[in-house]
Amino acid sequence: MLNIKKRLLSVLSAAALAVTPACLLNASAAEGADVTVKLGSAEDLVQFKTAWDNGDYAADSLTVELTDNIDMTGIEWTGMYKFKGIFDGNGYTISNMSITSSDIQDPDYSKTANLGFFNTIAGGTVRNITFDHCTVSESENTSNGFVGIIAGRDETESVTLENCHVTNCEVSVNSWFVGGLIGEIGDIPYAGSATPTHTIKNCSVTDTTVKGSIDTNDYVGQIGGLVGGAYSTEFIDCYSNANVQGSCAVGGLTGYLRACRLINCGSEANITSTHHSGGIAGGALVSEIINCYSGATVNGTFNLGGIVGSMSGKEGEGSGFANGSNVFRISNCISTAAIESAENSGGSSNSGLLAGTINTDIGTYLIENAFCDSNSSFKTVNNEALTAVTGTEIDCISDFTDYEKLRSILDTLNSYKYEINEAELSKWAIKSDGSLSFASYAVTFVDENDNVLGVVYVAEGDSFNSEAAPEIPEKEGFTGAWDTDLSAVSGSCTVKAVYTEIPDESSDESSDISSDESSDTTSDLSSYESSEADQNSNSDTSLSDEDSVSSVSDSNTEAKDSSKADSSDSNPSTGAAAAGAAAVLLVGAVAAVLKRKA
Repeated sequence: MLNIKKRLLSVLSAAALAVTPACLLNASAAEGADVTVKLGSAEDLVQFKTAWDNGDYAADSLTVELTDNIDMTGIEWTGMYKFKGIFDGNGYTISNMSITSSDIQDPDYSKTANLGFFNTIAGGTVRNITFDHCTVSESENTSNGFVGIIAGRDETESVTLENCHVTNCEVSVNSWFVGGLIGEIGDIPYAGSATPTHTIKNCSVTDTTVKGSIDTNDYVGQIGGLVGGAYSTEFIDCYSNANVQGSCAVGGLTGYLRACRLINCGSEANITSTHHSGGIAGGALVSEIINCYSGATVNGTFNLGGIVGSMSGKEGEGSGFANGSNVFRISNCISTAAIESAENSGGSSNSGLLAGTINTDIGTYLIENAFCDSNSSFKTVNNEALTAVTGTEIDCISDFTDYEKLRSILDTLNSYKYEINEAELSKWAIKSDGSLSFASYAVTFVDENDNVLGVVYVAEGDSFNSEAAPEIPEKEGFTGAWDTDLSAVSGSCTVKAVYTEIPDESSDESSDISSDESSDTTSDLSSYESSEADQNSNSDTSLSDEDSVSSVSDSNTEAKDSSKADSSDSNPSTGAAAAGAAAVLLVGAVAAVLKRKA
C-alpha cells in the first residue's frame, strides 16, 4: 500500500501538486530510496510530523532540511517518536516551541516521559540547528524522566548531534535524566570498549534554565546543562553557561558520565544541587576529561568539584573504557570555579576546585597538567582542612592573577592535538574580564621571513588588545614596525614585521661638517678678496695722472716688444705663451706702481 501511495504521488498533476503538503512533494516513488524533505514553515513541520507518525517514511533513507526559520508560536507540539535519519537545520532557528507532554503510542513508555522536539531518536544525525525561546515543562509534574529541548533520549547504537545550539530556553520538570540538549544519550558500553559510539560536537546551551528533580533523597538525578546522563559518548568543543538545578549528579555540561570522553569543552554554568555536583560533570565513571575549562559556580552540600563532583576509576573486571583501560583521566584542565558547600549531616564537604572526591584505587586514575586558580572562591562549612584542589590533596594550584602564567597555561591547551580525532579543535582565549572562552578569531604575527612569532586569540564579543602583540624582533641598522594598524584589527588576519633602514649618522655629521667648513672658507675667501679689491681700488684712485700715463706707457712699450716677438714666431702655442707672459708683465707693472705709491 505504501509503495502504491508513493507512485501515485509521483504522477500527480501540476494542479494537484499545488495543494499537496510541501513536505510530501519530495517523497520518492521507490520504497527504501533516499528521500529529502524540505520544511520552511510551522505548517510544513506539522504536516511532516503527521506523515512521520503515519509511517510514510519508515522505510526510507530520510534527510529533512529547513529552508527558513520556523516560529512555532501557538502550536501544541508533542514531539516526534523514534526519528531516524538526518535532520539538517541549515543554520536556521526553531523558536517559541512549547512542550508539556508527548503522544507516544507505546505500552513500554509513559506519555509523560521522553519530552523534546524528538521524543526519542532512533539513529542518525541532528545538525546545524538553533532552538530559541523554547520551553519543556510538565502539566502535572509526573514525568518519569528523559527530557531535553532537542530530544528526550536516544535509542540506537549511534547518534550524532553537531552544531546544535539552545539559547534563551527553559526546561523545568520533576524528572531524572534532564538536559538542555538531550536527557540521555548512549548506552553502557560492552566490555573492553575503547571508542565512543555517540558524538556531541560543537554544541552549546546558553542563557537557559535546566531544572530536574530536586528531591533531597534522590540519588539518581543526572541533570546537566547539555546532557543529563551520557554513556559511551564523545563531547568535542561544547559549551554551557546554563543555570542547572537538581538533586544528585548535577553538572554544567553533564549530570553523569560513564565511559565518555570530553575534549576541549567549557562550562560557566551556575549549578545548585544537594550533592555530587561539578562544573563539568556531577559524577563520572571510567571516563576522560581533556583540555577542558570550568569557570562554573557550584553550590551544594558535599562531593562538589570545579571539574567533577565525584569520580571513579575501576568499576569491574573488563568493563573499563578510557583508552581500553579502567583509568579515569583528567588532563590539561583549568578550574577557576567558585565552590560553596552548605552544612550537612554527614559532617564532611569533600569539595575541591578540581574534584570533590576520587572513589578509586591508586593507579586507576591519572591527573596531569591540571590547574586551579588559588584565588577562586572556595567555602566549606564542615571541612575547612581540605585543600582547595581535592579531598585527595593533589597539588596543582596556580595563581591566575599572573596574566603571563595564565597565557602560558592557555598555550598548553591550544597546542593540544587530539590523538584520535583529526578535526581542528576550537582555540581558547582570555576574555577582557580574565575568564576563558572559545576564540572568535585569531591574529597571527610573523617576521619578515614569515616565521610565526605568536598568535593572539580573541574571545567572542571582545576586541583585539594591541598590547597582546608580541615584540618585534630587533634588526641591527633598522627600525621595526607592524604592517597593519593594530587598533583597526577586527577579524582573523596575519600581521607582518617590516623594517626601515636607519640613516648613517656619522656620514651625515661628516657631510654637515664639510659643508659648514666649505661654506666658512668660501665666505672668508670672498670677504678677503672683496677687501683686497677695495684696497686696490683705493690705491688706483690715489695715483697721479703722471704716474698713470708713465705706467701705461711703459706697459705699452713692453707689450709692443712682446707682440713683435710673438708675431715673428709661427708656432701658435708659442704665440699664446708669449701673450700670457705679456699679461703677466702688465699686471706686474701695475703692482710695482702700486707698491711705489704705497
